[in-house]
Amino acid sequence: MKHSLLFFLALSVAAATLKSAPMADSMLHRRSSSSNIYSEVHYASVAPAFSDLPFTDDSLPKVADIYLPQGFAITKSGRGNSSTPYPAIIAVSGDGSKDASAIAAMLQALDYGYAVVAIEHDTAHTAGVHYIISAIKWIKENGRKYRLNPAKTVLWGNSHGGYLAAVAACAGTYLQGFNTEMEFYDSDRMAQAQASEQHLQQLATAFGADNTNNSTKVQAVIDLYGYFEHNGGNVTPNLFITPQTPPFFLMYGENDQFVPYRQAEAFASELKSAIGNQFVEYLLLPSTGHGGGLFDSPQFSRQIFVFLNKVLFD
Repeated sequence: MKHSLLFFLALSVAAATLKSAPMADSMLHRRSSSSNIYSEVHYASVAPAFSDLPFTDDSLPKVADIYLPQGFAITKSGRGNSSTPYPAIIAVSGDGSKDASAIAAMLQALDYGYAVVAIEHDTAHTAGVHYIISAIKWIKENGRKYRLNPAKTVLWGNSHGGYLAAVAACAGTYLQGFNTEMEFYDSDRMAQAQASEQHLQQLATAFGADNTNNSTKVQAVIDLYGYFEHNGGNVTPNLFITPQTPPFFLMYGENDQFVPYRQAEAFASELKSAIGNQFVEYLLLPSTGHGGGLFDSPQFSRQIFVFLNKVLFD
């Protein structure tokens, strides 16, 4: 009975949030077809419009598949036509795969007028972040060839993919317009701050992030139950938070056995302090574990697109 009540309250909170965003909600178009009912089997069988496109210069390059919605795009004024470039979601799976079965939940974006770019990547954090940032750069340079809008690029990752997406998004903007001048009371603290700053800049550069023409900046991030203190020693996204960090949508389970939701709560608080409350949405799902279930339901995925429409088009 308690769990049923909590589930009802979660749905009520989601519905209330949707009603509180009329501008974004008015732009939320979704195809009128049987595919609107979420089915992992259905989305796992969707064929990409473009397959195995190399987005790195490696001798064995990483490749991406591009999925395009049919017949419409979301624009500032509402529904666009078939020639309008689509806002692009870079889908970062938890296991490094670009297979449709690995990103089935993210393919719901097609029904909201978003293209989905499924990328291969490594699961090791440095290499994984490097490849994600490489994909961002590739879309900035080549997106329009494939009907993608480079100025409306979103990272979406779940679980370990959510962790990698969060680091890539924060590191990708870290060097862009960040003011490194800080005032301290003594020279020792200033030296420590400069050393820390230099270390973080070196890390960001190792990931492939730079400050050239916003080439590594995305416009929003969807992070669902991603790690923050993964393995106790990896780089965490909050290290790179600046006022230039993109908007974040965070959704976590109260009973997550791998990622304590308090970590995400603290991260959301840091983000709000840096970029403003209106650019961060944090949703805690009661009686929910690490992925599946409510995370993949149409009710909560719809909330993601209300948020995206608000931060990308308002």
